Amino acid sequence: MIVKKIINSMGIIALMVVMAAMLSCSSSDSSSDPKPPKRDGLWVTGDFHTHTYISDGEHQASEVAQNAVKYGLDWYSAGDHGGIFNRNDAGTNVGNRWRWETIFGEGSDKIYANRATHSNLLQFNAFEFNPAGHEHASVGIVGSEKDARENLALFEYLFDAVDTSTYETLTSEMKAIVDAQSITKNTVNNHQKSIQAAQWLKDKFPNTSYFLPNHPTRVLAGNGTGWLVKEIRELHDLAPTVFFGAELMPGHQKSSWRGGLGRFYYVDSKQNNRVIQLSVPGSANTIEDIVDSYIAANAARPEPLEIDSKADILTSLNANIPRLRTYGGVDYYASKIGGVWDSLLSEGRHFWLFGNSDFHTNNHPSGGESQFWPGEYTKLYTFVKEKTYQGVLDGMRSGNSYSVLGDLINHLDYYARVGKNFATMGERVGGAANSDTVITISFKTPAKNNANADGRPAGAINEVPVVSHIDLIAGEVNGKLATANYDSDSVTTTKVIKTFTASDWKVDKNGMYTMSITLPKTTKNMYYRLRGTNIPKGTAGLSDSDGNPLTDTPFTAVRGTNTAKTAFEDLWFYSNPIFVNAN
Repeated sequence: MIVKKIINSMGIIALMVVMAAMLSCSSSDSSSDPKPPKRDGLWVTGDFHTHTYISDGEHQASEVAQNAVKYGLDWYSAGDHGGIFNRNDAGTNVGNRWRWETIFGEGSDKIYANRATHSNLLQFNAFEFNPAGHEHASVGIVGSEKDARENLALFEYLFDAVDTSTYETLTSEMKAIVDAQSITKNTVNNHQKSIQAAQWLKDKFPNTSYFLPNHPTRVLAGNGTGWLVKEIRELHDLAPTVFFGAELMPGHQKSSWRGGLGRFYYVDSKQNNRVIQLSVPGSANTIEDIVDSYIAANAARPEPLEIDSKADILTSLNANIPRLRTYGGVDYYASKIGGVWDSLLSEGRHFWLFGNSDFHTNNHPSGGESQFWPGEYTKLYTFVKEKTYQGVLDGMRSGNSYSVLGDLINHLDYYARVGKNFATMGERVGGAANSDTVITISFKTPAKNNANADGRPAGAINEVPVVSHIDLIAGEVNGKLATANYDSDSVTTTKVIKTFTASDWKVDKNGMYTMSITLPKTTKNMYYRLRGTNIPKGTAGLSDSDGNPLTDTPFTAVRGTNTAKTAFEDLWFYSNPIFVNAN
């Protein structure tokens, strides 16, 4: 009941007047309507967040690449962590090496070797950045092998918050690169250092680099951690061609805490509103047990801290845990209609949703948690003009992309027509004040997915994905907020305006399902995005009566309950939005 009350209260009241006209929209047969212009290009699938032995992964770079090919990817990024690690690509302990060292040397060597071995697989040179004052992000640079290698290594050295190496510890080759830039490393790890990092990328690689936050709600934002929406806005203002989206469909979808989001944070008022993470003792069976253990440990200190009462800690946990979990595998920032992502889109921001694997290992050597291989469960589809590194990056930046769990769909055509003008995901079309807006959606589903891969028993999970329904989500675009309001994390002018089911779509001989809807003229600037699922509305434990996804682990749980089987039974796809202007 707690979950349903949270999800059912997502800004409904203020929408009744704004969206009333759209509630009367009806499906139409668009067979005689103008067709969108043919676009030159192709769809590619990718993953920008993976790991190998070189940081904290458990596989060689070549094995990750082989499986990316096996599971149908056209490209992926080698995204080993910034900081310091002690293994080489064979998993052998070779002593501590800074990430700039491995980017400059072995890490890049392995990437370029994979490029030669798998000529049809693009492999970006990238790393998982520790932005000062924030959770992780993926950073990559496109260019010649030499330029990408040297500049990515330099960026890691200069700006990664975990990299504490100094100029004196650099190799002679690295010193020469730093000297050539005439730049001094900033050692103050706060949000301003991340601003400086984004500025550096914008100035030097405005169209050939990316800086994309990963799992933004894994850490509760506050006290220099996590990803505050205010800070997302500031970075997007500064470098919109570099900081243009986030991993809002996080990896770790096979982990017991789906999406790897299973932490317990509360805000302690007696500790100057400090954000505190609580550990989970092996004996804990309830959240109260976790709190009791924390209070007892504090009391046992030689000088106990003054902390909130048990009742206050529990109240804070109950308020914050919902933001620290996935819903149908999707980050709270995006899964909540009218939440953070919608609040960004309602400003007209080109800030996109992406999904990936965050792959570390498929077979943890000590029995720990494993992840799906790149492409095995999550795919990011992007339309590109050409299958090149720059082409993929340009495609991602354009917003013409969608992300899919469990191969629920493997093709999506989604566009809006106003008069004779068309727009697709990431684009804008005007004239809606004078003409109806026709939204058309076409999709395909694969013959089967990977539900029974990697030794999972055949037939244990339904491996034929079937779409139950698709929601058309609409929101007003009212322009950028004043900077004083940059911490706003919700909007009341976004809601589901149409749910399409099998009775609404038609299928052609090629297996393409198509439906359309005509929306009346409007004086409001709007955006429209999609989400689809195999889960019918009101499915116990998975969706509420309106079709909103429920939390993947009950808020009262102290341990995760997700499995590969569970993940493949609960599938979703999310599109990026189309913007429709009144004029």
